Amino acid sequence: MKESGDTETLTWENLFRIGCMAKITKISPGKNNDLSIILYCSRRFHESGNRAMETQAVRPSYAPAYAMSGMSEAGQGRFAQAVPEFRRGVDLSRGSAFYLARLADALARSGDREAAAEV
Repeated sequence: MKESGDTETLTWENLFRIGCMAKITKISPGKNNDLSIILYCSRRFHESGNRAMETQAVRPSYAPAYAMSGMSEAGQGRFAQAVPEFRRGVDLSRGSAFYLARLADALARSGDREAAAEV
């Protein structure tokens, strides 16, 4: 039996179970974003983006949701649409190198190499 202070181990199996339950229950933004990562790694970019947008709607200040949204757009070859998502991630993360690298990559792939070099 779980005690009130216990945390759940996030294994692939648990995350898949959480994803299946998400259709009938509400899950936390963090777990929803974890599911978005699994969908992204499974190359299910559209579904991953939808999960990321759900997380953004519930918790607009959660930077990883913007990373997943941008990565999902980029995974579909829509680099110009990924740029604003990564910019928001940069703002929320206070300039994290991860978000800056993703932003520069999306800018370069969308054709704006000058802006990418400035990042």
